[in-house]
Amino acid sequence: MGCHDFYRSAACADSGCDDSAYPRLSRGSVVAGKYIVLESIGEGERSATYACRCLHDAGQLVALKMLLPHAAHDAGAVAAFAQEYRLAKLIDHPHVLQVYDWIDLGDSVAYTLEYALCGTLAEVLPEGRSLSVPEIETLGRQMCTALEAVHRAGLVHNNFGLHSVYVMKDGRLKLGGFGPALAPASGKTVREDRIHGHLDYVSPEYVRNGTIHAASDVYALGIVLYELTTGRYPFERLSSPVESLRHRLSTDAPAPVYCRAACPAPLNRVIINAMRREWQNRLSSIAEV
Repeated sequence: MGCHDFYRSAACADSGCDDSAYPRLSRGSVVAGKYIVLESIGEGERSATYACRCLHDAGQLVALKMLLPHAAHDAGAVAAFAQEYRLAKLIDHPHVLQVYDWIDLGDSVAYTLEYALCGTLAEVLPEGRSLSVPEIETLGRQMCTALEAVHRAGLVHNNFGLHSVYVMKDGRLKLGGFGPALAPASGKTVREDRIHGHLDYVSPEYVRNGTIHAASDVYALGIVLYELTTGRYPFERLSSPVESLRHRLSTDAPAPVYCRAACPAPLNRVIINAMRREWQNRLSSIAEV
């Protein structure tokens, strides 16, 4: 699948949706007189995303995320999409995917963002493979600086995970995965009628009452560091994602050192303290990781 999974995640915060009834942009279509469509790279319940080449800017490759017609006629969906763009635009950092232009298409709206040419950590890392401690430290520092940039902008990512971190051609990591989950760090989500974000990583406080803050991203980072350290997801997977989520809300993961005896004590301690179920007992900021 390549790096297209990020855009699929960004375009569809909820899985199981069927967009077959809605028209798609075809290859060669020109959008806003500026972007020529190369291919569809993701589609979901409310939006579709395309790889495009800019007719200006030396033919730069971009991703174009567009609301589908049924969502474009929903004022609430349009407002949420506009806020998603506005908030993502606030984040400017070398380890975060850039967001570019807002486009009003008349019957829909769209925006463009940096096109990732490589895979996510979820795709690049072989299943069951743990990384060396130096590799974990290198990747961890880049992920931390990206999340710090999100938090400095007054936001919570709320969709952090292996699926939203991209490995670029030069080896750098870039954080993406922006969608409806991205929200101001005000203590409450923008919308509370559904869970946004990846169910494997959303924090207990978000699931229970819609509360999010910087510590919510710390929790997700702890899970990612656990996966990089041990080569496995920290919690038991049950018969369905919802059952697995319920189990996670009432269960502590085994310490990384139990899965990897050579795990250094400081790393083991950071991961345990990042994954505390009660956010008041958790590391409160990325700076503490």
